[in-house]
Amino acid sequence: MARGRLISKSLGSSRKFYAALQAGGKIGEFCQVLFPLIVSNTDDFGRMPGDAFTVKNLVLPSSRRPECDFDKALDVLADVNLIDRYLVEGMIFLQVNQFDKHQPNLHKRNTSQFPEIPETPGDSRNSRIYRTNLRELN
Repeated sequence: MARGRLISKSLGSSRKFYAALQAGGKIGEFCQVLFPLIVSNTDDFGRMPGDAFTVKNLVLPSSRRPECDFDKALDVLADVNLIDRYLVEGMIFLQVNQFDKHQPNLHKRNTSQFPEIPETPGDSRNSRIYRTNLRELN
């Protein structure tokens, strides 16, 4: 895993990033704060564990926000297509969308320790399908 990630200055003017603010309601700004922290903590393929507990403790352990706020924020980020959340063998993962496009020097990356998004007939990137599966898990 790289020691750092690039966050483009165009993130602030991104339509999807703005959509996270709007869709998040009371936690909209928190969604916007969380996204770059997620990007900086992913592996070389833009993947990491995607359950709220792990995300909280990896990317923002000093936060006083409850775990349910992290879960809501992750749902919002998936709804606006900044990330995908998915289940593999009962474990929740996330992947940053368009990760390769925004991160240079990925030619040196190793194999990911996290699984790829499983193919789902009809729409392999539909986060609502995965969210349904996530709710069934809880």
